[in-house]
Amino acid sequence: MNPTFGVNVAVHPAHTVVRVDGDLDMDTCPWLATVTDALTLHGRILMVDLSGVTFMDSSALHTLLTLRNRTRAEHAVLELLDVPAQGRRLLAVTGARGLFLLRPAV
Repeated sequence: MNPTFGVNVAVHPAHTVVRVDGDLDMDTCPWLATVTDALTLHGRILMVDLSGVTFMDSSALHTLLTLRNRTRAEHAVLELLDVPAQGRRLLAVTGARGLFLLRPAV
């Protein structure tokens, strides 16, 4: 694992915040998937804070789309917080921007 990569989870009564730091790519996405797979999402809000992400590739997009599908299946809401400029470009270029709810960091 990349030593500068990190995933932290904060569970609150109505929502869960997952903060990601470092590059979100083919090497680190499995770590994010492992963490989010362990979360109970049914009927909750899942906020993925990307303010600390320094790079996102197609693996990141795939991971976020998979998470989006899971939240929808479990009647939860996925919010992406403080997506960096490079990540917003990735979402725009791939046509995936409209699939996600983007918000400033809390």
